[in-house]
Amino acid sequence: MKGIKAKPNVFVVNTPHQLLNAIEAVHWFQLTNNHLVVIRPKNGALERFMPLIKVGDWATVSFLAVLIEPRHRVQKLLHPVANRWYCRYLRFRRMHALAKLAARFQHVDKLFLGHYSAEWTPFMRHIANTLKHNTLCLLDDGTDTIKINERRLRSESDETNAPIKKSASWKSAGKIIETHLRTKYFHWYLAEAPCVTFFTIYDLDVRKSDRLIRNNYSYLRSLAPAQYTYMPDTVIFIGDCSVDDYIERNTHFNFLSRVREYFGEKKIIYVAHPRDSASRVTQIKEHLQCELWPSSSVIEYDLIVQGIKPKAVAAFASSALITLAHLMDADVEIVCFYVPPEHWIHWREDAVGVYDYMKRKAQERITIVPLCR
Repeated sequence: MKGIKAKPNVFVVNTPHQLLNAIEAVHWFQLTNNHLVVIRPKNGALERFMPLIKVGDWATVSFLAVLIEPRHRVQKLLHPVANRWYCRYLRFRRMHALAKLAARFQHVDKLFLGHYSAEWTPFMRHIANTLKHNTLCLLDDGTDTIKINERRLRSESDETNAPIKKSASWKSAGKIIETHLRTKYFHWYLAEAPCVTFFTIYDLDVRKSDRLIRNNYSYLRSLAPAQYTYMPDTVIFIGDCSVDDYIERNTHFNFLSRVREYFGEKKIIYVAHPRDSASRVTQIKEHLQCELWPSSSVIEYDLIVQGIKPKAVAAFASSALITLAHLMDADVEIVCFYVPPEHWIHWREDAVGVYDYMKRKAQERITIVPLCR
């Protein structure tokens, strides 16, 4: 008698960190028939994903183009009416790709999403509402998980309305077809799921309908070599994304100089954010008087798999500090430099949330060092 093939599990990610957590979920849940869907970055670069993708973890791996942006050169050449149709065409391509994904799998057992924000990643929420599944699981993407959970707690019974509302009035066959096509190919379906499972490293108080499973990175720990490389005179400093100007540039450089002073003569290796320009990284290197970490993927993965044990790991408000506080041995210092709220430009609320979580849940492991100008 032939064995019954397990119903597929689908994992949808759009950052390497989400992929790292997807791999942990595969091994923690001991799942088979797993299918990985990577949402292509806007720049199309996939090199940071590739070191993490192992053939044995996945039945299939596919790369989906959803983040399709209009080409400015094309828009400049088009008449306003033509430009509107051009943008509609691109939106149709995005939605058609997601419709094909739902049609391909039809009904899955577990659907894992790397993010679940209607505001930041509407395509993830749309997938949750169009791909039939038995269980919806949310993976970590930094401290955004905390914010997503807080929003669910604030609105336990509130759902984002679907873009097309049902009407009791009579509709012609043509109108019904038009409504169906618009719903399927032009509008995000952003309804909040009644229940989700958080697979997370964070200690969360979830709403009654949700489930919490703590991710302790047991699989990543198993990849660590038997012999560590000790670096007692070295600090790994994890950079934030300066492209988005979270902190005013001169203030940012001033704070980096303070970091340099704090660690004295110790060697600092800077982990540049993947979106930072080469010129900005060079400036940061000069202020920190540091070397650059040759990261190929995710810093947590690099440190554990390579067996690196520095004197300390530090950052301003990086979620990697929380993860590494769990992963690294107790003799590795975890240092968070506290930037006061008034110095954050675009990320103030998030930074405050990160610091608050560290103070409430991880203060015994993470040393918080205040900064002021």
